Amino acid sequence: MIGGADADTFVFKGQFGHDTVMDFIAGTDRIDLSAISDITRFPDLMHHHAIETGGTVKITDGNDVITIAHTHRTDLHAGDFIF
Repeated sequence: MIGGADADTFVFKGQFGHDTVMDFIAGTDRIDLSAISDITRFPDLMHHHAIETGGTVKITDGNDVITIAHTHRTDLHAGDFIF
């Protein structure tokens, strides 16, 4: 997934599969997880669903995975997400 030049919102719903956001800009873009009932708040996301591997964050919900390329966990803040 690649957004445009302005602020983007990437929306995910149940059973979204395996998706990669290639150009996420923390503090500008947002990831909408409001339809994902297992991820309820930012602390829950960071402690139970988000892992970093080699400068890439993966958000997991069962078998579904959102990969945020070129991003570190420390770059992400609650305002980057919609719950």
